[in-house]
This record gives sequence, C-alpha cells and structure tokens, in this order.
Amino acid sequence: MLLLLPFALFGLAALFPLLLALSSRALSIGGAVCTAFAVQTATGSYRAAALAAAAAFLALEYAVGAGRIRLAGSRAAAVLDAIVCVPAALAGWSVGALAAAWLGIAAFWPGLGAALVACLIARRRVSARPIYVRFDGRGVTAGM
Repeated sequence: MLLLLPFALFGLAALFPLLLALSSRALSIGGAVCTAFAVQTATGSYRAAALAAAAAFLALEYAVGAGRIRLAGSRAAAVLDAIVCVPAALAGWSVGALAAAWLGIAAFWPGLGAALVACLIARRRVSARPIYVRFDGRGVTAGM
C-alpha cells in the first residue's frame, strides 16, 4: 500500500480503474481508431475522421449489445463473448504491465490479473440485461 502513495499523490492511482474500464471497450475503440485513420487518409479532414470514429464506436457498441440480446442462450452468444473478451484481455494485459512497470515489479501477475478483470468487465457489460424506465402518473419506475 505504501508503494502506491507517490502515485496517489500525483493522481496516477486513479488512472488504473479508468484504464481498466476503457480496456473493456477495446473492440469498439479499436474499430473507431481504424475508421478514423481510414477516413482521415481518404479525405484529409480531421472533422470527418472524428465524426466517422464516433459513429463507428457507437455502431459497434450497439451491434454488440443488440447481438447479445438477440443471441442469448445460443452458441453464437459464446462466440460473441469471445470476440469481445479477447481484445479486452489484451488491452487489460497492457494496463497491468504498465502498472507493473510503474511499481518496478515483474509484469506477469499484474498483467494476468488486469487481463482477467478487463475480460470480466467486458463480459458483464455485454451480458447485462437492458434496464427499462417507465414514466407514469405516479412517478418513475425502473427495473430489469
């Protein structure tokens, strides 16, 4: 715990949960980055690249979420989980290796732990049931 004190003073310790959360969306972020590079190369416009990247990110997020709901309980859902979890695990490994480099320890166990956590976050995000919100005359009702 004392090893993290200098990083907490610099605000770097708060970076790890954010990096793990972002690594769980590695598939969508990777697709958005590839789209941005392609559009910027084709058009030369940074604004068009940013808009296309945002559209690609949202389209991939929607496609994965809608696909998981539609494919629930089938073998294709397991394939979709693997498609989402493998990039998340690779990005999580990078976050764990970064943490190990900052702490000056070997990268295997922190990398493995961060890869597992990122994969679990991605799996939970994909398999989460949709939440509905209903507005009626008596107030707001939320449920799953």
